[in-house]
Amino acid sequence: MSEVRHFPYICISGGPYERGRQYGAAAGTQINRGLEIYAPALRAKGLEWGEVRRAAAGFRKRLEAFDHDIVGELEGIAEGAGLPVEDIIFLNARTELLYGAANGSIDEGCTGVIILPGRSLHEDVLHGQNWDWRDECLDSTIVLHVFPEKGPEILTLVEAGGLARCGLNSKGIAITGNFLRTEHDDGRDGIPLSILRRKTLCAEHYVDAVRTLIDTPVSFSNNVMLSWSAGEALSFEKTPVETFFVEAEQDLLVHSNHFLSAAAKAKVRELSISTAPDTLYRRRRVETHLRNLNRPAEIGDLKSAFADRYGWPHSVCRPPEPGGVGESEVSTVATVIMNVSAGELHVAAAPYEGADYSVYRLQAGQ
Repeated sequence: MSEVRHFPYICISGGPYERGRQYGAAAGTQINRGLEIYAPALRAKGLEWGEVRRAAAGFRKRLEAFDHDIVGELEGIAEGAGLPVEDIIFLNARTELLYGAANGSIDEGCTGVIILPGRSLHEDVLHGQNWDWRDECLDSTIVLHVFPEKGPEILTLVEAGGLARCGLNSKGIAITGNFLRTEHDDGRDGIPLSILRRKTLCAEHYVDAVRTLIDTPVSFSNNVMLSWSAGEALSFEKTPVETFFVEAEQDLLVHSNHFLSAAAKAKVRELSISTAPDTLYRRRRVETHLRNLNRPAEIGDLKSAFADRYGWPHSVCRPPEPGGVGESEVSTVATVIMNVSAGELHVAAAPYEGADYSVYRLQAGQ
């Protein structure tokens, strides 16, 4: 039996540069491992690190205009890890830089769920996802706990060096993300997805998080699932051209890797399904499981839904197998489940081996 895996847990605090410096110093091993993971894919596309760094430098001016504090934190991470800031920008913009001009394929699956108070035990907001990506990223992923000088406390699962992937804040706001693909991807200036997610988690109010997700331009399509402990949920299907949204039905919202909004279906040429056709039954399997409970849902029900192996290996819970990202194997790297109302983050690494959850809590509570 394989050893149970857990992601490193790192706490940072203070102003942007100082907490970044703490981050880089604490996560240097994982940050360098992340750079090692993506180097072969870059070489396979004929890209050298010099070219990648020049491309990353091109994002810097755009990021300065978007949020000066975020650039300060990226600079601090680079200083703490002893790396050029362009390497840290790359890790935050790896989708845009690795799968942009080189016209690469992405197989970043993911199945996400939000359960609202009318359907949950104790009237909690429950929010989670399976993150499907490169199996080797088990070595470069961390749980990051942020205590900023100003703004809400944040807990996020993220690839080391990145600012956010999925997580929640002390104002009761939580996010997860799902890959989407359209004919409009790349070729437009946008904010990297990791930066967009962190900005969303910095929101003091739900309406500010909604505004960020609607107004921020992106280079690549993506779905961001947003919940609020007061009992709200929306799924934002973003493309480089337009943002669509999906609401919960009967207090349940489930999303995988294809567009659901009627407006998007009418206007967008859908390319996600050809990349990940299992998206169609993954969503149905999870939604059916949760709708058929005949009782209020709790954390254990999300755990069982995300462990579903129907269609194995192309299942909700996915074992390592060659995927659409070069020679790398793709798997469910992590299952993340949040009790947003209680300020809890439950994380299982490599759940295909048998999920063993670590629980992290916001100190500020809800």
